[in-house]
Amino acid sequence: MRFFAFRITRKSPSVDVGPIAHANGWIKNASRDEAYLQAEKMINDQGWEISATLEDHVVTKDNYSPDDENLRYYEQALVDDEVLVLYVVKSIGNQEE
Repeated sequence: MRFFAFRITRKSPSVDVGPIAHANGWIKNASRDEAYLQAEKMINDQGWEISATLEDHVVTKDNYSPDDENLRYYEQALVDDEVLVLYVVKSIGNQEE
């Protein structure tokens, strides 16, 4: 299983969300390059683009403690082959919350 953590930016301005967010992706059964392209496509399909790769490595269940919230995403990716989680900050006027 390949794990990525990205900093992402909106493709177009939005009044509802801030311009910068983070995304974590778990991609099963793919080479590093294929997994990256798959994660990039999922992010682009949601109206975002990758501005930086923060983490990029192989993970197994042993990487997660039983109480780690990311364990459920890892386990879901075992079933669905891919999981993408976006962490988006809501924009309030010119400030972000």
